[in-house]
Amino acid sequence: MAIFPGMTKHSTRMIPNCIKPGTHVNLSCRKMLEDLDFAIANLPKTKNAYVLTRWTALALKSRVCLFEGTFRKYHGLEDCEKYLNACVSASETFMNESGIYTL
Repeated sequence: MAIFPGMTKHSTRMIPNCIKPGTHVNLSCRKMLEDLDFAIANLPKTKNAYVLTRWTALALKSRVCLFEGTFRKYHGLEDCEKYLNACVSASETFMNESGIYTL
């Protein structure tokens, strides 16, 4: 059955290796932050509408840490301060060092 011309409908089953059973949330969060830290260290600082930059990675890290930190805080889970402090740090770096974005 064609949904769009030239495209066929595929199964909506999840790719088996996408989420492995038993993967702990702490491990997933740690790996996400490692990837974001790598991106922050290696992406260009020059503003570009078509290429990801260091500032994009900092903004995403801030958002991820804010979500995870507040979720953990209001559900009584450990390490909420670690994520909230990482959010503040990423946000301050973005605001103080970018110099090309304003509110």
